[in-house]
Amino acid sequence: MKPLFWVEVLPNVDLPNMGNASQVSLEIFGLARQVNRIFAEVYGMESRAIYVRGSVAVGRAIYLYSDLDLVLITDQKPQKNLRFEARVAELSEEADEFSLIDVQFVSLSEIEGEWKNKQLWFNLSVQNVCLFGEDILAKQRKIKTNLEMHRFFFGDYWSELEAIKTNILRGNPITYAGAIRGNDFLCRWFARLFLRVSALQLYGETGWLTTDLDTCSFIGRTRLPQYQATFDRVWHLERNPSCDADEIVTVISTSLSITRSLW
Repeated sequence: MKPLFWVEVLPNVDLPNMGNASQVSLEIFGLARQVNRIFAEVYGMESRAIYVRGSVAVGRAIYLYSDLDLVLITDQKPQKNLRFEARVAELSEEADEFSLIDVQFVSLSEIEGEWKNKQLWFNLSVQNVCLFGEDILAKQRKIKTNLEMHRFFFGDYWSELEAIKTNILRGNPITYAGAIRGNDFLCRWFARLFLRVSALQLYGETGWLTTDLDTCSFIGRTRLPQYQATFDRVWHLERNPSCDADEIVTVISTSLSITRSLW
């Protein structure tokens, strides 16, 4: 029996886009339109397209818990702008359906060349719905299963976890989506990364693909029963993030040892 949310793909084929426009509500279109208006007002330019990705795009969002992940395709990559981030953060506070609105910019040159943020490319490729503008991503080269899939997904994994550990150890809050985020945010960020990367390491070569967190946790617990306690702990921290630096760093260190053993 296949648990929860699976997509079956054959080896060495293009990864399918699991995005489903019928799952996107009118409220999401409205929020995306407001973000696009803020972008035009602050930056004085128009976006080429707006995408929603992740759990919202595939109809797996959890009320008040999931993020609304928007991606704006632009001719040139805009510079960081605190006024834009602050206005999006205000919009996030007003939106009563999502935990936050996360906006990322992707330029046409990034799409056509080598993406620096490989995880974003992976996630956007397999879970996207074009809300406004030309569906540019539909025309781009797809990521294939197996080795290429692993290379793209794992590209930034180690550096991201090390950055999370460093920020926690130093007590450095980070600014994300226009607001100051503390250890609880970093804890959830780490947990999501670990669960998804572990599942891909365990099942990616078989032709199965999932980024659903429930399923990823199930994979880890059943395929690696000797580490069940760690997967249970990480799953708990993803849903109930801790602010305790020592606890988070300890779990990250244990998790890193598991993923490195699978590499």
